Amino acid sequence: YPYRFYNILEDLYISPHDGSRCRPGPAQQNDDYNFFYKNDVILNWESSKNECATFCHPYTKFPGYVGFATERGSVDNRRNRCLCFFDSGKLPDPNPVNNGAASNTAGTAFGPVNYGSSSNRSADKCYPYRFY
Repeated sequence: YPYRFYNILEDLYISPHDGSRCRPGPAQQNDDYNFFYKNDVILNWESSKNECATFCHPYTKFPGYVGFATERGSVDNRRNRCLCFFDSGKLPDPNPVNNGAASNTAGTAFGPVNYGSSSNRSADKCYPYRFY
């Protein structure tokens, strides 16, 4: 067999949903998971999915990790940021990764990601974690 390099995005995530907010389903379109986020992580929008997959990769070893999203634009001062999502109540505190990410624990969503939503659905993508 030919040697194949490990690909974080292809090996750990399933097909993306449109939107920067991962959701359990359409009925929960206004309910967030808990998440870590950081602005200005994405330097090149064409490679945004790979940049965010790499940024969120350290969180894959923690229970409750459900996936990540890319978020483009400057709406509400959200500038090309990555969001790393966890089931409600499972976000590690304090942040175990020294990456400068802030946390948001306002949401109550839990369970596998089956949907995405946001105001900029054409650009933003939500990537469900394959091994939830």
